[in-house]
Amino acid sequence: MKVQFIKGITGSNEILEDEIPHIAFVGRSNAGKSSTINALLNEKAAKVSATPGRTQEINFFLVDAEKYIVDLPGFGYAQTSVKTANKIRGYILWYLTSPEVRPHLQQLVLIIDGSVGMTKFDRELLEVATEENLPLIIVHNKMDKLNQSETIKAERAFKQAFHHQEYCMISSREGRGIAALRTRLGL
Repeated sequence: MKVQFIKGITGSNEILEDEIPHIAFVGRSNAGKSSTINALLNEKAAKVSATPGRTQEINFFLVDAEKYIVDLPGFGYAQTSVKTANKIRGYILWYLTSPEVRPHLQQLVLIIDGSVGMTKFDRELLEVATEENLPLIIVHNKMDKLNQSETIKAERAFKQAFHHQEYCMISSREGRGIAALRTRLGL
Protein backbone atom coordinates (compact mmCIF):
# COMPACT_ATOMS: atom_id res chain seq x y z
CA MET A 1 0.00 0.00 0.00
CA LYS A 2 1.43 3.38 -1.00
CA VAL A 3 0.54 6.21 1.39
CA GLN A 4 1.34 9.87 0.85
CA PHE A 5 0.51 12.83 3.09
CA ILE A 6 -1.11 15.46 0.85
CA LYS A 7 -2.08 18.34 3.12
CA GLY A 8 -3.84 19.58 6.21
CA ILE A 9 -6.81 21.93 5.84
CA THR A 10 -9.08 23.90 8.15
CA GLY A 11 -11.90 24.70 5.75
CA SER A 12 -12.80 25.02 2.09
CA ASN A 13 -9.91 23.91 -0.14
CA GLU A 14 -9.25 22.76 -3.72
CA ILE A 15 -8.55 19.22 -2.47
CA LEU A 16 -12.31 18.91 -1.96
CA GLU A 17 -12.79 19.27 -5.71
CA ASP A 18 -10.94 16.00 -6.36
CA GLU A 19 -13.11 13.06 -7.39
CA ILE A 20 -11.26 10.86 -4.91
CA PRO A 21 -13.44 9.18 -2.24
CA HIS A 22 -12.82 9.88 1.47
CA ILE A 23 -12.66 7.49 4.38
CA ALA A 24 -12.74 9.83 7.36
CA PHE A 25 -11.62 8.96 10.89
CA VAL A 26 -12.89 10.87 13.89
CA GLY A 27 -12.69 10.26 17.60
CA ARG A 28 -12.12 11.62 21.03
CA SER A 29 -8.54 12.55 21.82
CA ASN A 30 -6.71 9.55 23.27
CA ALA A 31 -9.08 6.96 21.77
CA GLY A 32 -6.29 5.71 19.48
CA LYS A 33 -7.46 7.26 16.20
CA SER A 34 -3.95 7.85 14.81
CA SER A 35 -2.78 4.41 15.97
CA THR A 36 -5.75 2.81 14.22
CA ILE A 37 -5.03 4.68 10.98
CA ASN A 38 -1.37 3.63 11.14
CA ALA A 39 -2.28 -0.01 11.83
CA LEU A 40 -4.72 -0.04 8.89
CA LEU A 41 -2.18 1.52 6.54
CA ASN A 42 0.72 -0.59 7.86
CA GLU A 43 2.66 2.65 8.06
CA LYS A 44 3.29 5.50 10.50
CA ALA A 45 1.37 8.04 8.45
CA ALA A 46 -0.66 9.74 11.19
CA LYS A 47 1.33 11.28 14.01
CA VAL A 48 0.90 9.50 17.33
CA SER A 49 1.64 11.68 20.32
CA ALA A 50 1.93 11.03 24.03
CA THR A 51 -0.09 14.22 24.45
CA PRO A 52 -3.69 13.87 23.20
CA GLY A 53 -5.20 16.57 21.00
CA ARG A 54 -2.18 17.28 18.79
CA THR A 55 -3.99 16.94 15.45
CA GLN A 56 -5.56 20.35 14.86
CA GLU A 57 -6.16 20.23 11.11
CA ILE A 58 -8.05 17.93 8.79
CA ASN A 59 -5.22 15.81 7.34
CA PHE A 60 -5.47 14.08 3.96
CA PHE A 61 -3.45 10.97 3.12
CA LEU A 62 -3.65 9.54 -0.40
CA VAL A 63 -3.71 5.72 -0.44
CA ASP A 64 -2.68 3.94 -3.63
CA ALA A 65 -3.66 7.06 -5.62
CA GLU A 66 -7.32 6.08 -5.25
CA LYS A 67 -8.64 6.99 -1.76
CA TYR A 68 -8.10 9.67 0.82
CA ILE A 69 -7.77 8.69 4.44
CA VAL A 70 -8.97 11.80 6.24
CA ASP A 71 -7.71 12.24 9.80
CA LEU A 72 -10.02 14.65 11.61
CA PRO A 73 -8.77 16.38 14.77
CA GLY A 74 -9.40 14.65 18.08
CA PHE A 75 -12.15 16.15 20.21
CA GLY A 76 -13.02 16.33 23.89
CA TYR A 77 -9.53 16.68 25.35
CA ALA A 78 -9.95 18.21 28.80
CA GLN A 79 -6.63 20.09 28.83
CA THR A 80 -7.39 22.03 25.64
CA SER A 81 -8.48 25.64 25.99
CA VAL A 82 -12.15 26.36 25.36
CA LYS A 83 -11.19 28.44 22.32
CA THR A 84 -9.13 25.60 20.80
CA ALA A 85 -11.79 23.00 21.63
CA ASN A 86 -14.47 25.10 19.92
CA LYS A 87 -12.24 25.63 16.89
CA ILE A 88 -11.61 21.88 16.55
CA ARG A 89 -15.30 21.10 17.07
CA GLY A 90 -16.07 23.62 14.31
CA TYR A 91 -13.65 21.93 11.89
CA ILE A 92 -15.20 18.53 12.55
CA LEU A 93 -18.79 19.76 12.20
CA TRP A 94 -17.89 21.69 9.04
CA TYR A 95 -16.35 18.57 7.47
CA LEU A 96 -19.27 16.32 8.43
CA THR A 97 -21.97 18.71 7.21
CA SER A 98 -20.29 20.44 4.26
CA PRO A 99 -21.91 20.09 0.83
CA GLU A 100 -18.34 20.23 -0.58
CA VAL A 101 -17.38 17.08 1.31
CA ARG A 102 -20.57 15.06 1.21
CA PRO A 103 -20.29 13.67 -2.36
CA HIS A 104 -16.82 12.30 -1.53
CA LEU A 105 -17.42 10.85 1.95
CA GLN A 106 -17.51 7.11 1.36
CA GLN A 107 -17.22 6.09 5.02
CA LEU A 108 -17.02 7.75 8.43
CA VAL A 109 -15.17 5.77 11.09
CA LEU A 110 -15.81 6.82 14.69
CA ILE A 111 -13.02 5.51 16.91
CA ILE A 112 -13.98 5.09 20.55
CA ASP A 113 -11.94 3.83 23.47
CA GLY A 114 -13.54 0.43 23.97
CA SER A 115 -12.25 0.24 27.52
CA VAL A 116 -14.15 3.45 28.34
CA GLY A 117 -17.23 3.05 26.15
CA MET A 118 -19.31 5.76 24.50
CA THR A 119 -18.70 9.19 25.99
CA LYS A 120 -20.80 12.35 25.73
CA PHE A 121 -18.57 13.48 22.85
CA ASP A 122 -18.92 10.16 21.01
CA ARG A 123 -22.71 10.32 21.36
CA GLU A 124 -22.73 13.88 20.00
CA LEU A 125 -20.79 12.73 16.94
CA LEU A 126 -23.11 9.76 16.50
CA GLU A 127 -26.08 12.18 16.54
CA VAL A 128 -24.48 14.38 13.86
CA ALA A 129 -23.70 11.34 11.69
CA THR A 130 -27.28 10.09 12.07
CA GLU A 131 -28.80 13.51 11.32
CA GLU A 132 -26.59 13.87 8.24
CA ASN A 133 -27.27 10.25 7.21
CA LEU A 134 -23.54 9.54 6.96
CA PRO A 135 -22.23 6.01 6.33
CA LEU A 136 -20.87 5.24 9.80
CA ILE A 137 -19.01 2.41 11.46
CA ILE A 138 -18.04 2.62 15.13
CA VAL A 139 -14.68 1.07 15.97
CA HIS A 140 -14.07 0.06 19.56
CA ASN A 141 -10.30 0.38 19.97
CA LYS A 142 -8.08 -0.61 22.91
CA MET A 143 -9.94 -3.88 23.43
CA ASP A 144 -6.63 -5.36 24.63
CA LYS A 145 -7.26 -3.48 27.89
CA LEU A 146 -10.31 -5.66 28.64
CA ASN A 147 -10.39 -9.32 29.64
CA GLN A 148 -12.76 -11.72 27.88
CA SER A 149 -15.73 -11.24 30.23
CA GLU A 150 -15.34 -7.43 30.15
CA THR A 151 -15.23 -7.57 26.35
CA ILE A 152 -18.45 -9.62 26.21
CA LYS A 153 -20.13 -7.25 28.67
CA ALA A 154 -19.02 -4.16 26.69
CA GLU A 155 -20.22 -5.66 23.40
CA ARG A 156 -23.56 -6.67 24.90
CA ALA A 157 -24.11 -3.16 26.33
CA PHE A 158 -23.26 -1.53 22.99
CA LYS A 159 -25.57 -3.84 21.03
CA GLN A 160 -28.41 -3.13 23.45
CA ALA A 161 -27.98 0.66 23.25
CA PHE A 162 -27.16 0.90 19.53
CA HIS A 163 -28.65 -2.27 18.03
CA HIS A 164 -28.83 -0.92 14.45
CA GLN A 165 -25.32 0.55 14.37
CA GLU A 166 -22.48 -1.19 12.53
CA TYR A 167 -19.41 -1.64 14.71
CA CYS A 168 -16.27 -3.68 15.19
CA MET A 169 -13.86 -4.30 18.04
CA ILE A 170 -10.11 -3.97 17.57
CA SER A 171 -6.80 -3.48 19.28
CA SER A 172 -4.59 -1.26 17.15
CA ARG A 173 -1.72 -1.97 19.55
CA GLU A 174 -1.96 -5.75 19.15
CA GLY A 175 -3.32 -5.74 15.59
CA ARG A 176 -6.45 -7.64 16.63
CA GLY A 177 -9.34 -7.00 14.20
CA ILE A 178 -7.25 -4.78 11.92
CA ALA A 179 -7.29 -7.11 8.89
CA ALA A 180 -11.10 -7.42 9.04
CA LEU A 181 -11.51 -3.65 9.37
CA ARG A 182 -9.07 -3.07 6.49
CA THR A 183 -11.17 -5.40 4.32
CA ARG A 184 -14.42 -3.76 5.44
CA LEU A 185 -13.03 -0.32 4.44
CA GLY A 186 -11.66 -1.58 1.12
CA LEU A 187 -8.03 -0.75 1.93
